[in-house]
Amino acid sequence: MIFKNSIIKLKNKKNSLKISNMKKTKAKMFSEIYQYKHFNVLQVTFWDTKETIAKNYESLLKILEENNSKPQDEQQNYGLTKESLTQSYKIITDETERENYLSFLKYYYFLSEPISLQQLKKNYYNKIFPFYLFTIKIKERPQICDLTIDFISKKVTIKYKDKLHYLINGDDIITVNKKFGMEIILMVKNEQKDKKPNEKNKQKNEFKEIEFEPEISQQIDIIYTLISYLAKNIEDNNFYSILQNDVYRPCGIILRSKILKEHRTKILGKDDRYAVLGPSMVIIYKNEEMTDVRNVLPIFPFLMRVIFVEKEKKITFKYPNREQSLSFYDSENFIMWQTALKEIFLQRITSKMDTVESLEANAINEKEKIIKEIGVEIECAQEEINAIKNRLDRFTKKIQENEGK
Repeated sequence: MIFKNSIIKLKNKKNSLKISNMKKTKAKMFSEIYQYKHFNVLQVTFWDTKETIAKNYESLLKILEENNSKPQDEQQNYGLTKESLTQSYKIITDETERENYLSFLKYYYFLSEPISLQQLKKNYYNKIFPFYLFTIKIKERPQICDLTIDFISKKVTIKYKDKLHYLINGDDIITVNKKFGMEIILMVKNEQKDKKPNEKNKQKNEFKEIEFEPEISQQIDIIYTLISYLAKNIEDNNFYSILQNDVYRPCGIILRSKILKEHRTKILGKDDRYAVLGPSMVIIYKNEEMTDVRNVLPIFPFLMRVIFVEKEKKITFKYPNREQSLSFYDSENFIMWQTALKEIFLQRITSKMDTVESLEANAINEKEKIIKEIGVEIECAQEEINAIKNRLDRFTKKIQENEGK
């Protein structure tokens, strides 16, 4: 028995070492690509113009050159070199490099999304992230879709794999409503600026309605709050509650592994996919560069189940309306994912934000709120009924008086 326990301890230690090494490897890989927080290095925001960026670059370069010209004992340590400053400037000003860097940042924010409205601003800088990704169900379509909110480019995108369903731009007029239950209604109008209305663009000027519900009910308030904030500030560009630059990066990627995708039809065979695990969700990508999102699996312990099948090296995520399996090529990756997911679930279950009591309390509060609103509606209806009764009594009295005469 002692020998067996020591074997188990050794096995657990080995698994934790594997996860630790995996994290170090990933951290090293990404630090080689984007070692610095480039917007923060140049002291600019995500929305600053090229002129502002160039001005900041020149002034910072001047400070560094003046500092380097001083004797070594008089030099200040800015934690920055001329090479790193120039690298940041090139990445931010080159359109392709900038887009790649922003795509890289998305993974960190996506994978560390808040799981409740209370957590929305609960990070080091008390700010809303610039990127969000949710799974939703559009009323008129059968499949689960991805909803992306991008505060930098001021866009809301609804996609299913590589098929674009809706793209709401900064030029659109957006109104958002939250219905009883889980549904959200987006009303979008494309504003045709500096164009005369005619038959061709007449239809584009009309409001289109998008009705959807989040896959996880707890996310409805988060999505509603974020889109409402975007709609309110889209014209003024007043995004002070959003992280202004990349000064804060959440923990992001915990594990990343190549997995096996088995097609339903045997003729198509099998394909490789890439699964990335973060504190809040698993994202499955079609390509190794992590640009083509194929599936999003949010981690909510009380609203889903995770099944581990060691013999098949398979992990299955079960939701109320769907399930998704991750098939690993080797036992090593399977064990690392199993250990990491159990740790995440344990942290979620023991955290104050995610206890069963808090979920029950939220449900009771929501129920009381609905009952109260229904009660107000009943009172209003009762008042109308009483008013109609009074009118009927008056008419009846007049009729009786006329008959008496």
